[in-house]
Amino acid sequence: MWKQTSFVLGLTASVLAKYDSYILAPSSRTLHPVSTFGTINGTVSNADSLASSSPGSATFTDTSSVTYDFGKDIAGLVTLDIGETSADQFIGFTFSESSLWISSEGSDATQDAGIDEIIGFFPTGPGTYTSLEQSAQISSGLRSRWTPYGAPAPEASTAISPYIGGYEIQTHTLAGNVSASLDLIRLQWGFMLDDPRMTNSTFIEGYRNDGELKYAPYSNDPRISHSHGWATGPTSYLTFYVAGLQVVTAAGQTWRVAPQLGDLQRVDAGYQTPLGSFAAQTNATGDGGLSTDFSTPDGTAGSVAIPYPSCDGLLTLTRQGEQEACVTVEVKGQSQAKGNLEVAGIDGGSYRMVFECQS
Repeated sequence: MWKQTSFVLGLTASVLAKYDSYILAPSSRTLHPVSTFGTINGTVSNADSLASSSPGSATFTDTSSVTYDFGKDIAGLVTLDIGETSADQFIGFTFSESSLWISSEGSDATQDAGIDEIIGFFPTGPGTYTSLEQSAQISSGLRSRWTPYGAPAPEASTAISPYIGGYEIQTHTLAGNVSASLDLIRLQWGFMLDDPRMTNSTFIEGYRNDGELKYAPYSNDPRISHSHGWATGPTSYLTFYVAGLQVVTAAGQTWRVAPQLGDLQRVDAGYQTPLGSFAAQTNATGDGGLSTDFSTPDGTAGSVAIPYPSCDGLLTLTRQGEQEACVTVEVKGQSQAKGNLEVAGIDGGSYRMVFECQS
């Protein structure tokens, strides 16, 4: 254990997971713990409040830890919302398979004690923190493999698969590297559009990493399909990640607006679900600010987020037709900003979100 504050998280079901407990088509890609498990070590107040889909707040004092049960076999990106922190604090996470869990001391029953590598956070102030360090290494490693024709598939290095490439562009952004995502779209899908063999489309099944229209995974030399919908990853990526117009629960009953423009100056996206229309238009300003006009159906609710800024500034949210902001957040910039600044509990409707740097 560290001298600083730390968490220990575990998956704590007592038997092997049943088939339907795996996350194949969850109602939401955002998962919260469902309960605390075992004994709390140290001093943790209100620990149970974090085991809920509703916002909670727990305070960890000195060297303290708690184990949480997510109720599912999970994998993904750890996100931590910090409301307040004292100086020089450290927050650590580790995970264990539910069927092998022993205690927070030994983690699990595998031969090597099963202690996964620790995910560490060093919060410098309020905000949303994401496990970016390891993700950033993965992003950098993937980018180093690119050829002039795109990103080779990790499981078939001589092949470029637009299907796998669609997941890679999401991966770079989840690692906080939006510029790499946009660069890969320009590189790989730009090649598909510009090359005269591609029929002016980006629907090719795959091709070789040297640009030859041969799909390396096949042992023979078949014709390559030019009508594969699996090559359309940038369409959803630009909508959900760059425009940031995200459906969180079924049909958008809960939503999230979180634009990440990278080097783009303007993005405009929209779609409809059975609940109604969702739309967002974001414009970047030269001083590091942005302005987003968005609309979501009445009767829904969600959150808004922006990448945590490096400058001090003011975030405001104003309902369309009103003069005064319904949300105002004074932001203290961070020189090495990571994660997102997020505001939850927003009712459906039409709004303008503005962030302006003030220093």
